[in-house]
Amino acid sequence: MREYFDPGDSLIAEMLLLAAIIWFTVYVEHWTYRRTEKQKEQKERKNLIIFIDNDPNQRLMFIDE
Repeated sequence: MREYFDPGDSLIAEMLLLAAIIWFTVYVEHWTYRRTEKQKEQKERKNLIIFIDNDPNQRLMFIDE
């Protein structure tokens, strides 16, 4: 067991903690970006399906006029 405190140990611990904080922040940012993009794609897909479903009806209504 060491009988003295090595300042290098606290520096290593601080650097590891900082690295963990940075990694976690980047991970959360990337996760939220992917989630947002997935929601946009789902919304676009839903709107496209609605458009495809309504388009023939709109054309028939136009023709009937």
